Amino acid sequence: MLNTLSQIKGYFSKVFGSGATEKFILQMLDSTEHEMYGLEMVEVSNGKLQRGLIYTTLMQMEEKLLISSRKQVGTARRLYKITENGRAYLKTVLK
Repeated sequence: MLNTLSQIKGYFSKVFGSGATEKFILQMLDSTEHEMYGLEMVEVSNGKLQRGLIYTTLMQMEEKLLISSRKQVGTARRLYKITENGRAYLKTVLK
């Protein structure tokens, strides 16, 4: 059983990785009221996200249930949003 904040952070780090990129993406998605597509995230990140890695990272985050996505009607884009699991994880890593 996880009783302390450090135990919880350690558990999430093992399960989800300690990636600053994931944390940054979660913060970005949590701070907006609309869904975002990958290249949009790259554009607004001021160089913190790389075009070549964004989709791999997003797929991994979706597998971890930190974010969810849907196909945008009429385009090839996928739109991403943070999940409740993602918000809970973000809350633990920001403490």
